[in-house]
Amino acid sequence: MLRRPVEFAQLLPIALQTEASFDVQVATDAATALTLIDRFDEVATLALADCLSRSGRRVAARQLLIRYAEQMRSEFEEEPSPQLAEATARLRNGVSQN
Repeated sequence: MLRRPVEFAQLLPIALQTEASFDVQVATDAATALTLIDRFDEVATLALADCLSRSGRRVAARQLLIRYAEQMRSEFEEEPSPQLAEATARLRNGVSQN
């Protein structure tokens, strides 16, 4: 099992925060940090895509998920998970993730 820095566990709840009153930029920064710690962590990637989408950056969110799926295929020869495929489709179709 991959050992991650303590920061990963501390940042994850911030990145996953979806309450309307929560600052989406803070969540975006946390999710970005998570993807820098582990670029292959799907939960972190989905959290970042959600943050980008909520801040109006839907194209960036979709591109992030497409790049992630391509990296998983090329590096690990794995297809995207159903959750990643669904999130990508929602962004493509203009449907909110929440």
